[in-house]
Amino acid sequence: MNEKGQENIASPVPARVWAVALLLCAVAWSFRTTSFMHAKELVLVGALVIATPLQWHLRCLYTPKQRLLLPLWAGLLFWAVTGAFQAKVHGYLLESLVRWQLYLTVVWLAVPAFSVPGGKELLYKSLIGSAWIVAVLALLQYAGALPFLFPIFPAYTQPAYSVFGNQNLLGGYVALALVLLPLLALYFPGHTLSSFVYRATAWLTLLAAVLISGSRSAWLAVFFGLAVFFMSFFRKMQRQGIPFCSKARRAGGVSVLVLSLVLILLGMPLLKERIEITFTGNDVGGPARLWFWAGAREMIRERPFLGVGLGNYTYWSPFYQGKVLWNPGGEGFFRNTLHTDHAHSEPIEWLAETGVVGCLFWILFLCLVAARSNPAVPALLALAFFALLNNFSHSPPHLLAFLLLALNPEEECTKDELPRKLWIFPAAALIIVCYLGIIAVPSVLQCAAEDQMDAGVAPEKAFAAANAWPWQSPSLQESLAAALIQEEKYQEAKQCLEQAIKGLDSYAVHRLLLYCARTEDATAVYRAARNCLYRCPDDSEVWGLLMKNCPPEELAFWQSRYIHFLPPVNNQEGDDAE
Repeated sequence: MNEKGQENIASPVPARVWAVALLLCAVAWSFRTTSFMHAKELVLVGALVIATPLQWHLRCLYTPKQRLLLPLWAGLLFWAVTGAFQAKVHGYLLESLVRWQLYLTVVWLAVPAFSVPGGKELLYKSLIGSAWIVAVLALLQYAGALPFLFPIFPAYTQPAYSVFGNQNLLGGYVALALVLLPLLALYFPGHTLSSFVYRATAWLTLLAAVLISGSRSAWLAVFFGLAVFFMSFFRKMQRQGIPFCSKARRAGGVSVLVLSLVLILLGMPLLKERIEITFTGNDVGGPARLWFWAGAREMIRERPFLGVGLGNYTYWSPFYQGKVLWNPGGEGFFRNTLHTDHAHSEPIEWLAETGVVGCLFWILFLCLVAARSNPAVPALLALAFFALLNNFSHSPPHLLAFLLLALNPEEECTKDELPRKLWIFPAAALIIVCYLGIIAVPSVLQCAAEDQMDAGVAPEKAFAAANAWPWQSPSLQESLAAALIQEEKYQEAKQCLEQAIKGLDSYAVHRLLLYCARTEDATAVYRAARNCLYRCPDDSEVWGLLMKNCPPEELAFWQSRYIHFLPPVNNQEGDDAE
């Protein structure tokens, strides 16, 4: 390359910034926000603050691969317009739009940053490194060594909720890295003993973490991804007529394989337990998913073309999950009182929220990236397989890994010779301000209010700052109502619940409303009890209140339904569908 060409190569500094951001995004979590994901998104906000002026200054803003994101940008506009008409809760729509603007902007900037010599290798290493740290933390939590970082909650049964707050997301992220690691070794081989030791150690750590996650869908994703990798690898070796590898590499591979088998044997009791329970009546993950998917199917059937609106699955899921239970034969479904925010299947939830038309933008994006050669295909297919049984698009580390690997950065980014575009600064600033004002600050204020309430501060005083903020989550009013009920301030609690129910139609909210209605007339009690049972028909106390306050002309109907649901069928509590 001539001297002029060398001068035109983009700087590798932004790639290093984004590599650190990806690592911190995966590892970050906080009990000072209402969701671990908010801490991860705040890392992205911080990275955006640093990377935007840096890439503008270094003229590292453009690469042809960014054009592949245009279907998703167009989809975001489409989802916003249709959601304005379809969404029941516009607040959820706006929050989802803000998040997706943040995610797509981050990817838009990160792709040219990684499109430099050595950028793809750095991307692979940053994703694997972040998963390795996540795996180490999960293993330490599983061993009970980090109670000060990961407290034990009596009602939470997952052995390692980790930095994602969920065993499935933990397993899915580690599964992606497990399939990506052989790709790193194949396309970017290390030629030193220390490099082999580092990668072998990472492999064994990731394998141990995916085992203790207990996520069967993650296990299947690893198996599927590695099967694709080895089939393509051996086909390539055969086609090119070259030997498998050197004698030293074969010896190293055999040693890693033996150690992997030892780890699997050590984890065999857990593997055996999870596999055996899959085929028994004690399984929760499979039956719960069938119930979630049945509810989502009803949602899709009623609004097949445009869906219920981006982000609005959360609001509608209790209603439709209850609806399928009341349909003929619905009493045979597994069910519990929990409110699921997600359908536990990425395609199903996107169909429910954006409809068939809205999903076409994702299909177009996937077709465009699939038409190009990409060495990360096995890792992408592993995560895609995982997505059939789980949702990961609300988790920034999973989503960013998927999009960046799909876009496949190459050494094609040069300094932008066009005048620097100043519009990138107000665009980034708008995204940052919207995220902080609509998501981050309300989350921190609500968490602080709940902590103060737990410390004995009066509810009105504890929630004063959170209530004063212009943007609030419906769950804030639910938490305040629960505190007011404990102080027997039923009218104030009812007012909070009436606000909460505009955005949170869950069984828990209706149950609190029923508790408040007990101080009112029989009609109010009957209506509140009826709303509870339509979402969870297994609560014997609610049935008793409904029968006692039911109008005489409707008593026969309720008696006929009562025998279908009580005594409770599979009324188990759980923390997740896995």
